Amino acid sequence: MIHDGEDALFVDMTLCLDAWKRSLWLRESRSVVMALGYLELSSKALPLPLLHAHAPLVDVNPHLVLRAVVVEEARDLDLTLWNRAIQAQEEVGARKRADRATETQNTT
Repeated sequence: MIHDGEDALFVDMTLCLDAWKRSLWLRESRSVVMALGYLELSSKALPLPLLHAHAPLVDVNPHLVLRAVVVEEARDLDLTLWNRAIQAQEEVGARKRADRATETQNTT
């Protein structure tokens, strides 16, 4: 399971594991990783893992899984900057949708 803030996502990394490659970050807590794959919505809920007492409280959809094809350690990834960029993109999209709705109302 990976998480950012209060949001978490199950990740299936079975296609990414290599017995010959050392991936020490797998054993580290709070490692920053980049995972690429496809999202799968399952009709059957996955069991929620037991987390240690100091783990942050997260919200996870037990029906949603990222089937990873690539997982790499990304210590230099600035998650704060990443999240700000995503937020800005969402705001631009919301403004465009609002503008289109206004234009549609004005033409009818």
